[in-house]
Amino acid sequence: GLDFRLYPAFPQVYRPINISVISPTDAAPDLHFENSKIALRQGADLINFSEGICWPDKEGWNKLLTVTDSFSFYVFEESDWPNVMNRERLNFTKQLVKNSNGKTESGGKIKQLRKKIEPWFLFLILILSSVFLWIEKKFS
Repeated sequence: GLDFRLYPAFPQVYRPINISVISPTDAAPDLHFENSKIALRQGADLINFSEGICWPDKEGWNKLLTVTDSFSFYVFEESDWPNVMNRERLNFTKQLVKNSNGKTESGGKIKQLRKKIEPWFLFLILILSSVFLWIEKKFS
């Protein structure tokens, strides 16, 4: 049979779902979602690997259909599983930063600015805070 993979792992309503299909034959399957045919792009390196995108418009169980197979998946509301969604977004951002190798889109190198805070400045903040607390106690 066909092997289906969805990204994101927790699909949401009105958000795109990337579908990957691995078929036992070289031909891309005829894939349908909610009475619409999904245009599949065949992989350049793997002939039996195809990708497509669908946009679910209702929450609950949905089906991807081919002539021989079907694949059911659950679509969540945007408000469901906020921590998992945020974690996925964070992982995606980390991967994006990791893949950028410290370069910006314009090709420039990212610079980290570090400035040393002088010890006398911290001491001054401590003294001023103590004076403020002393005055507040004195006049209250």
